[in-house]
Amino acid sequence: MFLLAPFFVMGQDLDTTNTAKPRWELSARWMNYRSFSQQKLDIPMKGGYPILQSRTLALEAGYTLVKGKVQHTFRINAGLPASLQADAGTGSNRLLEERGNTHFRSGMNHQLTFPLFQWKGLNGRHGFSSGLLYERRSLVYLSGSQETTRDINFYLGPSLKLRYALSSSWKIKAGFDAHFYLPYLNYGQLTARNSRDEIAFSSDYRGFYYQTIFRLGVSSGILTPNPIELGVLKNDMVGFASRKPSFEATDIVHFKLDRLLHFYLKYRF
Repeated sequence: MFLLAPFFVMGQDLDTTNTAKPRWELSARWMNYRSFSQQKLDIPMKGGYPILQSRTLALEAGYTLVKGKVQHTFRINAGLPASLQADAGTGSNRLLEERGNTHFRSGMNHQLTFPLFQWKGLNGRHGFSSGLLYERRSLVYLSGSQETTRDINFYLGPSLKLRYALSSSWKIKAGFDAHFYLPYLNYGQLTARNSRDEIAFSSDYRGFYYQTIFRLGVSSGILTPNPIELGVLKNDMVGFASRKPSFEATDIVHFKLDRLLHFYLKYRF
């Protein structure tokens, strides 16, 4: 499910001469996930201990289509199911059992960009990105109780891409995306069980989240005929979810205070 957004164009595009044909890309990411506890039930939300954290491998496939000065990039990604650990702030776990805690996330994304400016070796594009994010998290507490959340979220927001050509083979690439998750377009479910495996609480929820993504990479075409890119991606997400769609922090059922750091290797062909 993708959304094609309206656009406007400024300047000339450096990419239209060498990316007119469709391109595929494959990437592998080492993903570090950290989810902070919530200390305050209003905005701005504040994070504190304990922290839930995991490390896992994520894979992504992408396809870029260029039509004139318009560039469409479609991506789909998924992380391997990861085991979660808790840190109480002292390096010790006072929250979760050693086993049974898992986290999984996957998503689809469509990025639509247009020429913004060109100055010497620096090229900029701007536009919009939209997509879907699915997350599932299961926690088993030391008390024996359990909590499972699963949600699917639609997002939309502005996108910016920068590229600086150091030479014909070496390029520095940077990007920024801001994603808005509106509560009327998202759905989640939380289920809590007691130590006897009986349902103690169950509720649907609608999330209102804000996400920022920064990426920085270096691309080289020296070792292979097609460029290889190494880089880092910082992903921060904050927000709350209520039983009914709402932009106010009332009747909170779930929240996200998450930070992900990705180290990636990308190959284009």
